[in-house]
Amino acid sequence: MMKTSMTARAARQTAVAFFLTIAAGPACWSQGLTYVDADDGFFSLSTNVSPLSAFELSGSVNSTDNLWHLREVPAYEDTTGVQFLYEATGNSAEGGEDVPEVMQTISGLTSGVSYDLYAVYWTNGESWVIQTGTTSGNLTFYDAFGTKANATAGVAAGSAVWSSPPLIDGAAAFTSEDRTAYLGYAGTVVADANGEATLFVDDNPGGGTGSGDRTWWDGAAYIESSFEIAPIAQINRADGTLTLSNDTGQPLEFTSISITSAAAGLDAAEWTTITDNYDQGAAGGVDTDAWEVTAPVDAPLPNFTGALTEIESATGAGGASLASGSSLDLGAVWQDTIYDDVQVALTLASGTTLTLAAQYTGDAHLPGDFDNSGDVTLADYLTLSANLHTDIAGLGQAESYLLGNMNGDGVIDYGDFVAFSNAFPGNLQAAIDAAAAPEPGAVSLLLGAVFAWLTGRRPQRLALAWAVARQNNQQRLLGKACSMRQISTPVLAAAFVALALLPAAQAADVSLNADDGFGASSFNAAGQWSNGQAPAAGNDYFTGDFRVRTPADGGSYTFGGDSLTINNNTELTDGTLFGLSYKGTGAEGTITIDNLILDGGSINHINGTGDIFNLAGSINVVSDSVIFARQGPINVLADVSGSATITNPGSDGAGRTLTFQSSSNTFDGDIINNGRFALAAGANLNFTIGASGVNNSVTGAGAETIYDGVFNLDLSGASSNNGDSWAIAAADNQTFGGNFSIAGFADLGDVWVGDGYLFDTATGVLSVGEGPERLTLRVMSNGQMQIVNDGDSASYDINYYEIRSESGALTTSGWSGIDGGAAPSEVSWEQAGGSDANLLAETNLSGSAAFGPSDSLSLGGGYAGPTADDLEFYYGAPGSDQLVRGYIEFVQSAGLPGDFNSDGIVNAADYTVWRDALGGPDDEDTALGMNGDGSGVVDQGDYNLWRQNYGATSAPEAGATSTPEPASAVLVAVATLAGVRRRRRG
Repeated sequence: MMKTSMTARAARQTAVAFFLTIAAGPACWSQGLTYVDADDGFFSLSTNVSPLSAFELSGSVNSTDNLWHLREVPAYEDTTGVQFLYEATGNSAEGGEDVPEVMQTISGLTSGVSYDLYAVYWTNGESWVIQTGTTSGNLTFYDAFGTKANATAGVAAGSAVWSSPPLIDGAAAFTSEDRTAYLGYAGTVVADANGEATLFVDDNPGGGTGSGDRTWWDGAAYIESSFEIAPIAQINRADGTLTLSNDTGQPLEFTSISITSAAAGLDAAEWTTITDNYDQGAAGGVDTDAWEVTAPVDAPLPNFTGALTEIESATGAGGASLASGSSLDLGAVWQDTIYDDVQVALTLASGTTLTLAAQYTGDAHLPGDFDNSGDVTLADYLTLSANLHTDIAGLGQAESYLLGNMNGDGVIDYGDFVAFSNAFPGNLQAAIDAAAAPEPGAVSLLLGAVFAWLTGRRPQRLALAWAVARQNNQQRLLGKACSMRQISTPVLAAAFVALALLPAAQAADVSLNADDGFGASSFNAAGQWSNGQAPAAGNDYFTGDFRVRTPADGGSYTFGGDSLTINNNTELTDGTLFGLSYKGTGAEGTITIDNLILDGGSINHINGTGDIFNLAGSINVVSDSVIFARQGPINVLADVSGSATITNPGSDGAGRTLTFQSSSNTFDGDIINNGRFALAAGANLNFTIGASGVNNSVTGAGAETIYDGVFNLDLSGASSNNGDSWAIAAADNQTFGGNFSIAGFADLGDVWVGDGYLFDTATGVLSVGEGPERLTLRVMSNGQMQIVNDGDSASYDINYYEIRSESGALTTSGWSGIDGGAAPSEVSWEQAGGSDANLLAETNLSGSAAFGPSDSLSLGGGYAGPTADDLEFYYGAPGSDQLVRGYIEFVQSAGLPGDFNSDGIVNAADYTVWRDALGGPDDEDTALGMNGDGSGVVDQGDYNLWRQNYGATSAPEAGATSTPEPASAVLVAVATLAGVRRRRRG
């Protein structure tokens, strides 16, 4: 393919995907990239970089000197037996650095010939960076994946065609451990009279601020500009056709082809296979031998699948050959969705796997255009509504997207409604006017506002009441534990006296005399212990200012002594890396220390990222200490106690996380996280709350702090004045996971509410206060439900609500919804197609329902009983992507729904009562015998209720609505006077 411009090539290269090479030998073609190693002469090799003053030539690895330095890493590259590359560190734990721009000269080119130049750099999962270009000071900023601000994604080096690749042990080397080589396009140049060309390299333009900003630069690569660095897989969006083109200057020879889509967006029925079209000498074919399809093979062929694969048959030889300048039509395999994720993997004749990310031409798919009409319309909204909350388990992302799963999370829910609303044409006023119909819920809303509930009580909020009960119980338990500690003091003293009178045992304090050297361990051997023996029962062990290493293998080990005290001075140089250092390997082994005492010392991880330090037993933090997950993860399985401070000084990168996993922690000291910290699901942290601002906390400037476990709050000594607050979770970059909870508190989505206290996950602050004003779902024992604004001042607009019941206490048969099932339009309420006994939901695309103070709106008879204990109510507002959790109020009502004359049967006589009272107020629901819909006015909703229940009687055998049994004293309080509503607060 003819070259266009440097910008076009830089954009084009980003379409080539990451791949993993498993090669019998290097992928060496007559054309392709040639690798040139960057050398500074340190190992007496030729020098092709400058200026040399930009490099640390002594061999020192200094991460703060603003110089490029060598990284000796086994298995990365082979240069006369020495493995190395250049690093500019961005490790914030070590200060970071900003190195100078340097130049690499490439020799051996043909004078006057145009070449494309690339910088070769390495990355792990953090998407490391580089700047490169062919003009000094005018460089393009690359990372690996295009995830950093202003960065262009690089090209996985293994996805390119190479005539001379970097080698390890004679094989092409593009991956090793968790590192992968990438290419950054520098530009196109013409070789000078000496057959030379230059490119320039620099690190992060803003300077390194963390390990994710590192630059690992290895050298350069070049190719004549008349050739592509790889074949091209291209998809035409207009018809979904996939074409494989070869413009590399040489035949593309391959023995298998695999077309994949992570979103399962491939149509097997439209696949044009080599097996049926291009093998055995067919006209326009690519192989004289037979091919066979390996997936999918069962009829009928699926319209949505994740893989289309075929191979040359076992009797074939040499594979298919696609000549340079030729292309192969593989059919309209792409399903038109938001997912542009198709990859084509070719097994080359050399045994190398070459993976290409498809490039797409034509207009991009409009998010929300489920029917692919070219516009997002009401028809697409009805598709979403019909499938909202339906079961799409087992469907791939592409197929489920066309049903309404906008965000690809495997469910069609509120998040998809919000995404669709955002994708719908912005100015809807014309569409609303064209509908020429009022908001179906407006009449009900107006009547609800005029004839509001005039009397009643505060709603009883069940979840909150249960939380209060749990909180009180917790405080009693905490108080009891405190009393036990006080009473036990003389008992413990007597015990110590008795022990002192016993004959002297052979117990001794044993100290470490020196550091464990590389590969050595005193953990279970005599090593450096002062008594010259391996740790044994009866002795207590102390590290002092030395390092004890764990065994350097993947086994599990238990410390033999009665205790191990880590008491090295962490203030010394590298003190945070002495004390107890983990050198184990793998993920399975566990280090157990039954009585590990942290007395100003350090526990640290100094092995690889994939080596997991599982630490079991018990840890008592008696003075401020360090647990340092520097080079790999530390999983603290042990129960942690004590009240001193634990500091995690930093982290060398993603995955190097200190994680508390015990649910029996009593530790109530501070945690300072300057690295990565996680509280695992089920694990607990304890906070002792005193006067305002007096508390222990989690703080720090670390890259990540995750709370997915339980906070236990000791409020027995907490003040209770308005305005009192406590910052208990105050770390930078902190998040709260889906399993997070506070013992004894109720979850309202964005806040947790306890007995007079609130915890806000957005701020991490605990404060004195009642629960915030929210909308309430009023549930009556006769099955009727209403959305009610019980607040005194706040107003709400909602365009979505959902009611959940894990026990299946809901019903769609009597549920009318807000607009009673009006004909579909973009300004009406649409019931979710997946509504059932476990969930009821409605959406409004461009309208909303407004609730002023004391307003209410009937939803009909959506409650089937027998209990309301597990009901949850959520609602969403226009312009918001967050659901708000509302309150639940349960009201014990009398009689039979629709039995307006209270004679025990719903019949024509009740219609007469309704007709005579139509349009008038139904104060206290007395006009209709307390058997109306509770809207406060006699209207169409009451008629619908009568019609739905016509013929029903109050006799149990006739299927009367059962009265739910109250689950707690809270329900008793709610239902003291059956049918009485809440009064406005004065």
